Amino acid sequence: STDEDFLKHCKNPQINNTVQNLQLTQPEQIKKNGYPAESHQVITEDGYFLTMHRIPSSPKFPTNKKKPVVFLQHWFGGSSADWVFFGPEKSLGYLLADAGYDVWLGNNRGNTYSRLWISHNGRSTCFGNYSFHEMGVYDLPVVIDYILNKTREPNLYYVGISMGTTMFFIFASERPEYNRKIRLMIALAPMVFVDKMQQNIESALINVRTTYIMFAYSYSYSYSYSYSYSGFHQYDYGEKVNMVKYNQRLPPQYNLKAVTSKVVLVYATNDRLSKVQNVQQLNKVLPNPVEMYQVPHPSFNHVDYIIGKDYLSALYLPDKDNIQRTGRRSMSSDAQKTSFVPLTA
Repeated sequence: STDEDFLKHCKNPQINNTVQNLQLTQPEQIKKNGYPAESHQVITEDGYFLTMHRIPSSPKFPTNKKKPVVFLQHWFGGSSADWVFFGPEKSLGYLLADAGYDVWLGNNRGNTYSRLWISHNGRSTCFGNYSFHEMGVYDLPVVIDYILNKTREPNLYYVGISMGTTMFFIFASERPEYNRKIRLMIALAPMVFVDKMQQNIESALINVRTTYIMFAYSYSYSYSYSYSYSGFHQYDYGEKVNMVKYNQRLPPQYNLKAVTSKVVLVYATNDRLSKVQNVQQLNKVLPNPVEMYQVPHPSFNHVDYIIGKDYLSALYLPDKDNIQRTGRRSMSSDAQKTSFVPLTA
């Protein structure tokens, strides 16, 4: 094959290793790095098959005891790969496993791991028509129910970035009964209230990286309409269809007051998509915000949460024993200078 020919002639071991990794599935890559990995699949109410990847333990944290569960939801155009791409000690998925968490990695409908759909007439195909509304209302409930049933835990931590936060706030507002199943929501670069875009979604989030991940262009279409005017609202079909579907000219707003989960909002001053004023607006609306934290790097932007060379400085792993004992997080003085995401109840 072309890849095999390339590997025969390429003398750079780092490039060779990267190309070889791109030929592996996420579970294969995780296992190659010495961690156990599992694949799990669920089907949504509207017929989409969603694949989740799991890192149930770590060679650095061997135990048979039950672990707190954390679910990581990727951004626009991404996949479960985003959380493990840079390997052990450099990726949040591995670091959380090392810290004693049962790690679950989501994959949105339409990405490379969740492309199968069974329509109502029983015919299988790759895509259907959907927006972030369906991802929040149909996808997250079945995923979270499956994880909690499998782990026999009453709740879990939810970490979402960008689009992964959009999905969550739709989910928690439209399905408020699920708020009790969320131990804490950590929103990295939350995308809810958005001013006129200063950057194109595709160029801001996709073209800056080299990736084999496939994504559905309907994501971009949905983003442009969800943020077509001030507010956080359901999909805009246009006035005529809106009147039929919603019985009103404009799509209805999501009720963020129904989001009773504890929420940590993480933002960066150089982020042109998740702007400071918009995160502040969200913080004022939410009933139960725990913390609003600014990334301590002036050049940190939207893509740096995943692919920035210093992105791990935006994350810290707490002392779980101290949390369980006192209910409060604990950091060393060094950690306080560079890290901020608390996985606390």
